Amino acid sequence: MEEPNERGDHPRGDSASRRLSRFAPFDRVLKSLPAKRRPGLYYETLANLGSGGIVRLFPVTLVILETILDADLVYQMIIASVFYGANLTSPFFTWLSGHLRVRWLVIGPLFLMAAALFAIIINPQSPLFLTILVSLVLGLRVSARVGEMNMFRLLYPDEHVSTAVGWTRSMAAMSGLILTLAAWAWLEWAPEYYWGLLWFAGVGMLFGGWAYTRIPTHRKNFYSGTRSRSPFPAFFRGMKEFWGDKRFLRYELAFFIVGIGNQMAMYLVPNVLNEQMGVSRTHINLIAVVIPSVTIILTAPLWGRFLANQTPMLARGVFSVMQTFTFSLYAYGGVTQSLWPFYLGTLIHACSVAGGSINWLTGSFYFAGPERSALYSGIHVFLTGIRGVMVPIIGRMIYIDGPTGFGFDGLGQGAWIFTICVGFSVVAAAIFFYAQILELKLRPSRSSV
Repeated sequence: MEEPNERGDHPRGDSASRRLSRFAPFDRVLKSLPAKRRPGLYYETLANLGSGGIVRLFPVTLVILETILDADLVYQMIIASVFYGANLTSPFFTWLSGHLRVRWLVIGPLFLMAAALFAIIINPQSPLFLTILVSLVLGLRVSARVGEMNMFRLLYPDEHVSTAVGWTRSMAAMSGLILTLAAWAWLEWAPEYYWGLLWFAGVGMLFGGWAYTRIPTHRKNFYSGTRSRSPFPAFFRGMKEFWGDKRFLRYELAFFIVGIGNQMAMYLVPNVLNEQMGVSRTHINLIAVVIPSVTIILTAPLWGRFLANQTPMLARGVFSVMQTFTFSLYAYGGVTQSLWPFYLGTLIHACSVAGGSINWLTGSFYFAGPERSALYSGIHVFLTGIRGVMVPIIGRMIYIDGPTGFGFDGLGQGAWIFTICVGFSVVAAAIFFYAQILELKLRPSRSSV
């Protein structure tokens, strides 16, 4: 692989890099990095512009199932469970990072995602087939995410991680916005040909995979601490270290609690709007897909600067408070059959997600040194998967009125489920702020060591 020259330009992308550098916001971020790290940010920018919007397939698919294919809520529950629960595979991919070049944990899945999205043409009218393909894509996303998190540590110095990740998240948000606007137009004017939208996303996956193959790395491409023969010993050693790190344990406990609210009820929003309130597909698209993407892209760079100077505990506490307001508004809107609280709640939630995604990707770095980055990142993602497998199922059982398929009827709480999520958010915020207080007390003794 060709190495960057002394100015930090990559030989194969020199002219293209100069063209992109004419974009002032990118140029400012680029120049904030050491010269040898700049080509990595350039190609990561391209990769995120192509494939960064994959996360938007989650709400888009929910809208397709709810308003076009008229699918049963169980399919949306499956999509939500896979979206969150696939993170259980993160220890396996963390182990692979000790045996493969880390970037191939991103490249390979992106090409497979593209193939799965192209396959929708086989049977586009089947809710089950759509659910299977999108579940495969969302499952492969875990490998790409673990690889991406590890690449951050390979590509950028610790003091520049938040800045670089904030920029790449904004590019991912741009990709999501492009996919979102395409989805809005597609589902409004040609809903019967929705499969073309998935093909559009598939092309983005191919482009993202190509861009990742061009990223130059400057340090070793694997993490020696994960190079055991089997993923299980590495996982158990990692869990032992996790239980011994009280600071990280406290942080992950609060993260686990706040995540329950998101995973339990966010996927139900399109169903509440469609089935309980009878609003149009246009409103559902705006609330579930368009407004989140626009808000994220506008606020992600601002959060990147803020998070560079804050602990992850304080940041996540702020996001938990914002989530509390979101679910309060959703509960009020659902119970009173008012639409405006969903618009306002979605705006607040998307704003928190813009910063939360950066915090989610980089928060574990605060507790782990370079050699334990892959380990702590893997544990963090794994814990997201534990709750993600069951929480959407529990949410459906609380939400629906009638048979659940498990031998008993649902509780039929409808929009009241959002009040339960308010409680989880409040508890998590309290733990995060308590952890922040403890961190401030420990900081003088830590800095004197």
